[in-house]
Amino acid sequence: MDIEEFSQSDLCSSADLLKALYEFDRDNDEQDWGYLDGLQLSEFESYGGTILYDPALTPVNTLTFANTGGDDVHFGLLAINGKYGDTSPVVMTVPMADLDPVNANFILGHSVYEFLCLGCVHGFFSLEELAYGGVDELVELFSEPPDHEEDLVFSKFRERLKLKPWTEIPRRLAELESHYKSQLVFESSGE
Repeated sequence: MDIEEFSQSDLCSSADLLKALYEFDRDNDEQDWGYLDGLQLSEFESYGGTILYDPALTPVNTLTFANTGGDDVHFGLLAINGKYGDTSPVVMTVPMADLDPVNANFILGHSVYEFLCLGCVHGFFSLEELAYGGVDELVELFSEPPDHEEDLVFSKFRERLKLKPWTEIPRRLAELESHYKSQLVFESSGE
C-alpha cells in the first residue's frame, strides 16, 4: 500500500513524519537535488522475499517501507501493540549477513525520526556494514567526510525533516539492540 493508504489504514498509529519523508522523496525527484544514498522508499508491505533471499529472515512483526537498493537489504517498522508508524522502532534486515534471522537484523532507531537522524549525513547504504564489520566499521565510515556530491540532497533532507546527526553511535546502537531485539518475531519461531 502507498503512504496515503497506509496512513488511513487500521495498521497505522501515526504517519506525519513518514508522509513528510515520502513528500521529500517526491520533491527530490522533481527538483533533482541528488541521490539520497541507500534510502529507496517502497510500498508498505510484509517482506515477501525474492528468488535469492528467504523471507523467514525478516521479522513477521515488521512492515517494510524502504530498502538500500543493494543485496535486498531493507528497512521495516516494528509493530508496537499491533500498529506501525512514526513511533515504531526501525529494523534493518541484511539477508546476506547470516542464515540465522537474529543475526541478520539490526535495530537502527526507536522511531522513524531517530533512524533518519542516523543516516542524515552519510546515508543509509553504509548501515549494512553493521552486519559485516560491526559497529567499529560503521563508526570509521561515519568519521570520514561525506561525499560532496551528496551535500545538497542531505542538507535539504536534514533541513526539511529537522534531523540531527547521532553522537555516541556505539552506545545508542547497543541500547536499541538490548531494548528491542527480543521483540522481533520470526516465522520459524512458531508464533
